[in-house]
Amino acid sequence: MKDIFSKVFINTFWLLFQRVFARLISFLLTVYLARNLETVDFGRLSFAISFVGLFLLFADLGIITLSIREVARNREGADVYIGNAVILKGLLSVFTFTIIIFALKLIRVPYETGLIVYLLAGYLLFENMGGLFKAVFQAYQKMIYVVLSDITEKAFLFLLCFILISKKYGITGIGLAYLFSGVLIFLANMLIVNLRFFRPNYKINLFLWKNILKESSILAIVALLSMVYFNIDIVMLGKMKGEEIAGRYSVSYHLFYTLAVLSGAFLSAVFPLLSRLSKESFTLLKKIYEKSFKVIIAMGIPLSLGCFLLADRIINLIFGPHYQQSAIVFKIFSPIIIFSFLNSFIGYFLTSVARQLLIAKMLTFTVITNVLLNLMLIPKYSYIGAASATVVSEILFSIIFYMVIEKEFKYLPLAMILKSIFSAILMGILVILLEHLKVNLIVIVPFAGIAYLILLYIIKYFDDEERIIIGRYFRFFKQKLKIF
Repeated sequence: MKDIFSKVFINTFWLLFQRVFARLISFLLTVYLARNLETVDFGRLSFAISFVGLFLLFADLGIITLSIREVARNREGADVYIGNAVILKGLLSVFTFTIIIFALKLIRVPYETGLIVYLLAGYLLFENMGGLFKAVFQAYQKMIYVVLSDITEKAFLFLLCFILISKKYGITGIGLAYLFSGVLIFLANMLIVNLRFFRPNYKINLFLWKNILKESSILAIVALLSMVYFNIDIVMLGKMKGEEIAGRYSVSYHLFYTLAVLSGAFLSAVFPLLSRLSKESFTLLKKIYEKSFKVIIAMGIPLSLGCFLLADRIINLIFGPHYQQSAIVFKIFSPIIIFSFLNSFIGYFLTSVARQLLIAKMLTFTVITNVLLNLMLIPKYSYIGAASATVVSEILFSIIFYMVIEKEFKYLPLAMILKSIFSAILMGILVILLEHLKVNLIVIVPFAGIAYLILLYIIKYFDDEERIIIGRYFRFFKQKLKIF
């Protein structure tokens, strides 16, 4: 068990490193392109990315997530599974590109815009195909390859864009840069799988295709429902109250969901393990489930309280004083960060045990509730109403899960939750004191986080086995910091 969770924590480090740095490079690239392209060209690029993104679901249908689970469960048959998944995704990509062509003809965009859409479609489809090979890295819990893949792609794209803009190639050159980076990451990931893991068997197995499509179709529905759930309130708010109000709301909304990177890194690391144990050992599965639950609680409760107390300063620091009205929305969201973390964990867990149909049913009910609440609350309460609808929906999803899950997994460690709340309250008092002393926010956040961890250690939130694992993780983290 110590070795299992040590590996999870090390993989969590790599995934957190990958997500933070990949997003940072992407953000810097966006800023660079916005400053160096003509406004109309940057608008075309933004349109192309968003337009193609509407169709990417058809190119995947949940196959990448399913591949992580199935390869983690059965490594002996991984070559056949991945070989067939590659061919299937290739055909889906061709189908998706065809849909994009017809959609462009339908809306009649200018030639320059159409060209950049085709180039970006090629990039995103190749990147999506490369993601299937990346699924092998995750299934084998070799997250270092995920880090190398993503950061190499983003760095190569940034460098290529920089060179082409300096050579005055314009928007077409940028489109080609995206396409080349997509092809590069597809070929690189395929090569790593062939050299370091196994050679995929590309012999077509129609029975396997049928099973893949049957299983992945439910995940595709879940992905579609999630997309609706995460975007419908902004769309409804913009339609009912105008784009400016929607913009102020979206600032806090996207910050709220950006925090998911913290739990997402851990959950992506533990997902292959849960998938494998669901077939190998129910006892170990339950134990990892419970320990993961404890980690999520320990992460989510202090973050909820800390964001609530520091909402005004966080919004002001990141977005500037002209978005100060958005702080009230972020305060409303803050208490349910813990529920957002738990709901993400619920999604990963149910997928690992092949209960994605249950996720779809839960999401359907939650989405309908969210839409109805938005219809009732937005006209009178504007963005406060939209935020309140999200709060109710997130809590509702957790409640439904606890009501329908099997008895063996009805895990609610009240003692641990109370310990986390107690430590978070003491941390909150420290935050308020530091706020009163006008301490810089960049100092408050790490100081409060360290104080919270010390308090958890003192009140014995984690048992002796878990303390040894966490000690190994921090020693590993310290070694990596010295490298960087």
